[in-house]
Amino acid sequence: MEHRNSVRSTVKNIQIAYGSPPNADLYDDVLQCSSKASPRTVQQSFFNRRNELFTQINAGFHDAETKMDAVVMAFRLLENPDQRNEYDLWRAETTPTVTEQQQQQQQHH
Repeated sequence: MEHRNSVRSTVKNIQIAYGSPPNADLYDDVLQCSSKASPRTVQQSFFNRRNELFTQINAGFHDAETKMDAVVMAFRLLENPDQRNEYDLWRAETTPTVTEQQQQQQQHH
């Protein structure tokens, strides 16, 4: 149970950094890779995002530092097989289905 709370706490911190809780996704939004990505692909996505954010930091974008912290936290979580599995389970429980998303969009129009 404590392990699960640790993963959720980390995810909440990452989502806050991306300014879109509770919907920021570690794969799509933070590391910009597939949820089915291999550990090697997740690592490569981390390096790519890190390089993009270093460029933004050097250009003076202040929110890039916060996003960099989130990218590092996301990578650390997803590189650990147990934590990645826990995140994937939590993500499946909390991510709206396509039908739910369509219903939400119809309500807003």
